[in-house]
Amino acid sequence: MNRLRSLLAVAVLVLLSPRPAQASIWGELEKLSGPGRFDGGDILSAPLFCAWHDGFRFLCHRKLPEDGKGDVTSRIVVKWSRFSNDNDKDRKKQFDDLPFNDPTNHPLVTIDSLAFLYKWRIPGVPQAEVGAGAGFWGVGGDASFRPFKRFIVPLNASVAPLEFFWKKNRWAGILRFDVELTWVPDGFNAAGDFARPNSTFNKAPDFVPRRTFVIDLAPLLMR
Repeated sequence: MNRLRSLLAVAVLVLLSPRPAQASIWGELEKLSGPGRFDGGDILSAPLFCAWHDGFRFLCHRKLPEDGKGDVTSRIVVKWSRFSNDNDKDRKKQFDDLPFNDPTNHPLVTIDSLAFLYKWRIPGVPQAEVGAGAGFWGVGGDASFRPFKRFIVPLNASVAPLEFFWKKNRWAGILRFDVELTWVPDGFNAAGDFARPNSTFNKAPDFVPRRTFVIDLAPLLMR
């Protein structure tokens, strides 16, 4: 069983590892986004509330009571992140209806995100979680446009690869690999949001895909 789980962890990482955008399904998902390609960034996640197999619920930063037994089945987490399209070294053009050689079509877009998510652990594979939530983005960047905010609904799947090998070591869960598709109901407008009046881009809602490693603070908060 341990060998099977190890092979599953390797398979997940291979399937989710970065590939050339133009040759992958992920590349098609990136085309759904107006602001740009957002991989990587600084991300911290911390649990606020947990549910266990026996139904006992408690704030995750407290010591586990003697009558609270079993693995966590679901949890509510708060997640903070900061990322930008600066990670894309090629800095793809932002709007398709503006030429690539237009210097105004390669703006730096930086996003500060704060979201609360309900995450459910997959039965039989406690290293993996799926979930959804809500939060806000603070969108800024270079001086070519004014900062603004957006309400978001993130759809999330994550795995703690080290837990496949060191399940009994609580520190193995501190590193997770996240794949997230964020729904932005109000979307983005080239003229109004990014001060690009020559572009007709106006998409609402918008979808922004991301994949990155996350520092999960649960091992620090739970004893």
